[in-house]
Amino acid sequence: HRDRSGRKVARFLGSFHEHPGQHWRFDLSSAFSLFSRGDGLARSHRSSLRRERRWRTGLVRDQIVTVKVGEVSLTFTAIMSKHDFSAVEFAARRAHAREAIGTAGLDWFLVFHPVSIRWLTGSDAKSYQEFQCLLISAKPGPICVLTRNGERQEFLDDALVDELRTWGGGEPEDPIAALERLAESLAIKGQRVGMEVPGYYLHPHHYVRVKQLFGESRVVEATNLIHDLTLIKSDCELTYIREAARIADVAMARFEASLAEGRSELEIAGEVYHSLLTTGSGMAASPINLVSGERSCFSHGAPTDRRLRRGDFGNVEYGATYKRYT
Repeated sequence: HRDRSGRKVARFLGSFHEHPGQHWRFDLSSAFSLFSRGDGLARSHRSSLRRERRWRTGLVRDQIVTVKVGEVSLTFTAIMSKHDFSAVEFAARRAHAREAIGTAGLDWFLVFHPVSIRWLTGSDAKSYQEFQCLLISAKPGPICVLTRNGERQEFLDDALVDELRTWGGGEPEDPIAALERLAESLAIKGQRVGMEVPGYYLHPHHYVRVKQLFGESRVVEATNLIHDLTLIKSDCELTYIREAARIADVAMARFEASLAEGRSELEIAGEVYHSLLTTGSGMAASPINLVSGERSCFSHGAPTDRRLRRGDFGNVEYGATYKRYT
């Protein structure tokens, strides 16, 4: 590693990931084990780094951390974390959610939409592909999540969840039966329960059985309760949105530069994706739309092997995402 003046500070084994204009990324959890006597740090300095590693567990992703090693300060970006926001911000979100639940005259609220679950916990798991549910009460208490067993470790590592229950795994299991056991342990039955009913993410059969489980007369559909809270963005969220916009602009410049007679729509789409993913974007929720020539009338056409010809019309639509913000 070299500092800003180009002076060699120390040499590390392992992989670095450099981002223009940002700090080096390095995994503090494994850094101390990679040093040997010949790697540029004295034994006492390596011990100092070991101590720093123990003190700084549980860091937030992309949090800038400076570690003092002897007379040299090494700057790292923590890359192993539970969430993209501070504990204070998550606490504020949960407080707003509880207040909204109470104001709606509810005791408990069932959350199904993955955006709502991520807003409350930081989870980025793909468990929305099958039944999952977050339970939060109007009064202070645990945040409980029920999800398929395949996502257990990801929730434990990357989400702020007080109690995690899973269903399925080695043997088939009815997720609603698992939800009933969780509800009984929390003494929810007989109380006033609200629930999200998103257009996706909740199967009609599960919807019917959830209402039967808690009593149809006791269940209130309040689909936008959490959604409306997410409309007010924090400073951190706005920063993520602006970064996504910057990444999208870079990809648009790459798109323009890649336009040439004879190139296929797929080749050009590849240039856009390469720009997005190498500039810091995650995978967008929707794949790229790219059409040309006689296909230009397709409003959401996927790219094909059609090659550009002189005089073609065309259009492109894609999304850049930074920490799930776009």
